[in-house]
Amino acid sequence: MKKVYQALKPGGKFILDVFTPVMRKNESRSWHYYDKGGFWSEKPHICLESIYQYDDEDHTELTQFIVITEDNVDCYNIWDHFFTREALLSEAQEAGFYAFEFYGDVAGKEYSDAGETICGVFTK
Repeated sequence: MKKVYQALKPGGKFILDVFTPVMRKNESRSWHYYDKGGFWSEKPHICLESIYQYDDEDHTELTQFIVITEDNVDCYNIWDHFFTREALLSEAQEAGFYAFEFYGDVAGKEYSDAGETICGVFTK
């Protein structure tokens, strides 16, 4: 956020949307066989999916997909971080932003503590 702040002109706005802890999933392991191919490969493949949780300050989550075809084994890691309004506000203030608006999404939905996303509009 500090780099974004430095790149903005005075009065410039930074719009950011993030997941809230509501979106955090339980740890799990599963697998699926796609005989006609699918999202990860157009060839028939097995997909092993694992969700791992980390108890750090961002509530980090790793969703890992291991895709096994006849010719290859590929691993895809998708990292997500989850923020409360307070944590997002703290980071914005630390970066130097002085004005803040919060919404439930980037379309301007009203913010709710029970929402799945937070959209922050921060002004330099």
